[in-house]
Amino acid sequence: MYNKVFLEVDDRGMVYREMPGKNFALGLFDAGEINKNITSVNEIKVNLRNKKLVVLVHGEEVYVMSMTLPKVGRKNIYRIIEEEIENKFKKMNDIMFSYRIIRHFRHSLEIMVFCMNYDSRKLIEECHSAGFCVKGIVPVQFYIWETYRNKIKSESYIFILMRNGILYFMVCHENKMVLNNVFENMKKSDFFYILRQFQMKLNVLLNNFRFQRIFFVDFPYTDIIEKLSDTYFCEDLSDGVKKDMKKEALKYSDKR
Repeated sequence: MYNKVFLEVDDRGMVYREMPGKNFALGLFDAGEINKNITSVNEIKVNLRNKKLVVLVHGEEVYVMSMTLPKVGRKNIYRIIEEEIENKFKKMNDIMFSYRIIRHFRHSLEIMVFCMNYDSRKLIEECHSAGFCVKGIVPVQFYIWETYRNKIKSESYIFILMRNGILYFMVCHENKMVLNNVFENMKKSDFFYILRQFQMKLNVLLNNFRFQRIFFVDFPYTDIIEKLSDTYFCEDLSDGVKKDMKKEALKYSDKR
């Protein structure tokens, strides 16, 4: 029995994965690949009925907003956020958003809103026709960070993910993602230039933000991590996950 199924989507096509056990979600890119290099949901060669699907979108930047709203019910929270986003972006057809309540005050709520400009209508129609229950459409960097964030014991840090030649930088503070950038077709020789440009942007947008820790997931250049370790505390979170995956795989194989 597979607890979660994933569909990775990027400009080149799709990859369908099935993950047995909770720890496999952390090692998402290392296991469970069923169909790859497909261009349509209809090409997936498994029984899709009643499967709960998470769609992971690659290469899309997340726009993060902080809002303070009056204390109202969830339906009204959604309506107020939708109106605010419509005022900011004007065209709502391709804007997807989610939110998280950060703090409850006596008469108000502090909310983080995450927006993505992505046209998902055709994909959702294909999934529903195939029998999938679409549990969510999430930018891949946000999903991976969500699975790791409770394991990171640091107030302020940079979270770096790399997948399919795309580099994701995320600024995290007090268990919240406050800024992110996406860099496509990243070459190893460009990394330090990209990092400097990102730090300059960070200084402008978040002048008081200070960090000493950088966490990496699926980052292939260990020599870059070692060099950065001269200045920052750096940790490759993928190493611990691979050990957890081996344990989970053994438990799963014993049950079969």
